[in-house]
Amino acid sequence: MRAPTETKYDVIIIGGGHNSLVCAAYLAKAGKKVLVLEQRHILGGACVTEPFSGFPEARQTTTSYVLSIFPRKIINELGLYGFGLKLLERDPNAFTPLKDGRHFMRHDDMAKTQREIAKFSEKDAAAYPEFAGSITEIARFSEKLMFTTPPDPYRKRDWFKLLSLGRKALGLGREDFSKLQALFSVSAYDYISRYLSSEPLLGTLCSDGIIGTCGGPKTPGTAYVLLHHDIGDLSDSFGKWFYVEGGMGSVTRCIADSARASGADLRVNADVTRILTDKGKVVGVEVLIEGLRQRIKASTVVSGADAYQTFVKLTDPDDLPSDFLKGVKGIDYSSPTFKINMVIENTGAKKLEWFCDYKGPTPPGTIHILEDTDYIERAYDDSKYGRLSKDLVLEICIPTTMDATLAPPGYHVISLLGQYVPYKHPSGAWDEAARQDLLERTLAKMSEYCNIRDVLVTADVLTPKDLEDTFRLTGGNIFQGGMPLGQLFINRPLPGWARYRSPIKGLWICGSAAHPGGGVTGIPGHNAAREILKGW
Repeated sequence: MRAPTETKYDVIIIGGGHNSLVCAAYLAKAGKKVLVLEQRHILGGACVTEPFSGFPEARQTTTSYVLSIFPRKIINELGLYGFGLKLLERDPNAFTPLKDGRHFMRHDDMAKTQREIAKFSEKDAAAYPEFAGSITEIARFSEKLMFTTPPDPYRKRDWFKLLSLGRKALGLGREDFSKLQALFSVSAYDYISRYLSSEPLLGTLCSDGIIGTCGGPKTPGTAYVLLHHDIGDLSDSFGKWFYVEGGMGSVTRCIADSARASGADLRVNADVTRILTDKGKVVGVEVLIEGLRQRIKASTVVSGADAYQTFVKLTDPDDLPSDFLKGVKGIDYSSPTFKINMVIENTGAKKLEWFCDYKGPTPPGTIHILEDTDYIERAYDDSKYGRLSKDLVLEICIPTTMDATLAPPGYHVISLLGQYVPYKHPSGAWDEAARQDLLERTLAKMSEYCNIRDVLVTADVLTPKDLEDTFRLTGGNIFQGGMPLGQLFINRPLPGWARYRSPIKGLWICGSAAHPGGGVTGIPGHNAAREILKGW
């Protein structure tokens, strides 16, 4: 056996997801010698575009599927448009077909959306602008908060920063401050129903509060998840969601190109097996590359993996305080999310048709299969008690309505995010039979609304366990940990450790496990790089 090879970098980054690549790009721009190590065969982490297993002529955005929270600041500073990033604006942006034959469509144009709402409630049509405005006002404040390094309430030097943040919040005014408090604590249903009361509007809006969350629309804390998904500033108004030409993997490809242009070294098939330390300081990593175990030196190691993977799986427990390790093991990683990607026919008589009064072309926006708020709540109850619901909540995107690069002519690609399923299958394991059962339940539910079985070509299924095993997302949690109030801002990932640092000198985190949390934002990577460079 060959002896381990030792090389030296300024910074080693574990994982090649979007946050890791953003962190690498900023550090490389600052002149640091940076190495990124990705365990899979492709850069991008959970933000990748890959061929379908049963129809390689078409490509799927394997996990993530739309872009909004990724800020213009990072796009501009890393020059991502210059590296080929192309956003495709969706309008209408949401479509909810109903079993009774009606449908609801949400447009970018307020007047059009109000006309759609008026089909169900004239009162809600009039009230909707006030609701939308309330979210926008708080989104402006929250966006600034996302770029803030959370203060440590256990350090006296940070108390002034805490006081300053409190003053800024109070500066919103009494009414907006009350809304801010509500959005960080109450349920999505409770917040929305302050303004609106009709279905399917309530259910459609509540769906943004339960994405990736072990909670129903009436679970306290889901209002923040609703706000989190409306913070994006990629357009002239907050909260718009975009497809990306070439799938979401184009986002990470452009970030990777930017990092390389600044000198970063990016490697795939490089599985970090251990973080190396000496006397409380990080000294490098041990990594498996093409079957060869190597040691690579660096005085700074940054992990884009979640806190459990970083501190329980990769770090010697003797290097960490016992209370810190206990806190990491206590983080809520539960997730009810699964992903199914499909190829369907789209030519001649073989086209997707919806069993409702909408007969136009396939809408580009997110298609919601949920009926109403109670439907979502019942589906959550099933997973809460370890059951597989037959009434799954489905969010369906068809990016090929706007992006012809993902499939050959005559085909569409469907990107479906589903809820709710338990982490552990009732039979005991998410084996192939369980995956097929989940696919069958999904198709059965879709068949109540459209002719999916007539046009289906192939489907790839990712269960919560698949998300964990393939992408190292503990519990299958797409946010690298739940996002209730107790796991946000100064508490993310743990109270006292929200400043991207760890108890080991030189070891940092830059993924969604850190503030501001999940979604394809790049902000944890940006903030971590800023803090690392401050102390260089």
